[in-house]
Amino acid sequence: MPFEKPRFESPIERKVMREEEKKEEEKKFKELLEFIKQIAERLRKERVPVNDDCRIDMETYNTVYDQEIIEKDRKYVEEFKKKWFPGLSEKEIREKKLKTIGEKLEILKTTIFSKFLGEEFIVVRTSVYDDIENKIDNIILEKKTGNIVCALDEVGEAFGERYEEKKIKVLERNKKGGGCLKYGLRVEKNKENQPKLILGKIDSIPIFYLVLPEKYIKDVIKEFIPSFDKKSDYEENLFKYFVSLLLGQIRYFKLERDLDPTLKERLNRFEEVLNKILNFLLKL
Repeated sequence: MPFEKPRFESPIERKVMREEEKKEEEKKFKELLEFIKQIAERLRKERVPVNDDCRIDMETYNTVYDQEIIEKDRKYVEEFKKKWFPGLSEKEIREKKLKTIGEKLEILKTTIFSKFLGEEFIVVRTSVYDDIENKIDNIILEKKTGNIVCALDEVGEAFGERYEEKKIKVLERNKKGGGCLKYGLRVEKNKENQPKLILGKIDSIPIFYLVLPEKYIKDVIKEFIPSFDKKSDYEENLFKYFVSLLLGQIRYFKLERDLDPTLKERLNRFEEVLNKILNFLLKL
C-alpha cells in the first residue's frame, strides 16, 4: 500500500472553517432567541408580565408602585447602562450584550428550565432593575403553592477565584435571609380557590449559583432543539447537571443553623420537588 502523506489544512482553509462554524453558532443562537420569544408568549397568556426576552416588565407594576417610583428605577437602569456602555444606543447595547457569554448562559438556562419545568413552574428572568440592584438573574415560581422556590445567579467558571468568591457571597446572602425582588410575583388563591398572580416585593428567596464553562454553553446551544416537546440529549444532560448543582447547594445551605425560617421552608420544598424530577429523569 503506498504511503500517503498526511494532509494539512492551509491557513485559508482553517479560516473558512472557522467562519462557517461561526455562522452556524450564530444561526443556532438566533433559534434560541426566537424560542425564548415563544416561551414569553406562553407566559403572557398566563398573565405573567414579561417582555420578549422573558424579563419581568417593570412598566406593568403601575398598580403596585406610583409611576414616579417606576420612572426613577428606569432612570437608574439607564444610568447604569450609560456607565457600562458609554455612547451606545439601546439597540447597540443589546447586540453587544448578546455576544457576551454571561448573557448567553442566562438565556440558555431560562430556556432549559422552562422546557423541563414549564408545566408546574413559572421560569422568568428578573427585571433589569432587580438584575442590577439585587443581583438576581432568574426566579422560579411554583404554580401549585404560589411560592418563589429559588432565585438563580450564575458564574461562567467552574473553578478558580471568582467561583470561590461566588460560593461565599451566595452563602452569606442566604444566611442573611436570602434574596429579595422589588419587581417580584407570587400566586395566591382567590375566593373561588382559583390561582391569581400577585405582583409586588418578595423577600426570603433562596439564591443558587449555576456554573457552566463557555465551551459547554456553546455545545448546548449547538444541540438545542427549539421545541417544547423535543429535547436533545445535551439539553437533558445539562438539566440533570443543573439539578444536581441545586441539590448539592441546598444540602450545603442547610448545614447553616440559623437560616431564615421562610427560606428554610422554601429550600425543603424545592429539594423535594427536585429529587422527584431527578429520579424521574434517571429512570428514562
